Amino acid sequence: MSILLQKATREARERISAARLLPWGVISILVHVNGGCSDNLPRTIEVQGKVTYNGAPLENGTVSFVPLTSGGDSTLRPASGSIQPDGSYRMKTFGEKDGVLPGNYAIAIASFNSFGLPEKPGDKLDYAVPERYVRPETSGLTIEIPPDADDTLRRDFELTDTGRTDAGASGSAPRAVP
Repeated sequence: MSILLQKATREARERISAARLLPWGVISILVHVNGGCSDNLPRTIEVQGKVTYNGAPLENGTVSFVPLTSGGDSTLRPASGSIQPDGSYRMKTFGEKDGVLPGNYAIAIASFNSFGLPEKPGDKLDYAVPERYVRPETSGLTIEIPPDADDTLRRDFELTDTGRTDAGASGSAPRAVP
């Protein structure tokens, strides 16, 4: 009798395990068939460029595009791009390197000489660029991503200690990459 009880218990456990996995299997199939719903995402424009500080490429950090909602457009989303060791970056909004939604953005660029938290509370972070560039409201950098852009847009940023940037980096439309 105990053999029958053990067999029934084992079969019950197997059914319970299969029942627990069933919803995850269905979700997995739906995501695979539906492609993760990426077809429903709005069109983005590829934006890339290079960031330099006092003429030398930044070796790390992040470029952030923060929506300017002066027109009441709440559909814009922030975008970001990691700065590579050669100073290059490529923006993403929804997924890896997908681009930026058309619209107007303020820009923040953060780069650090060292990583981690300061040793004592109240100590400042060790920025590799002047702190004004780290905040979109003080950087003085903006960009307009046109909705009709057909090609990759290139936007280089030449940061300096004086706060002046080249004419192509502050307020003008980006150039298409050749």
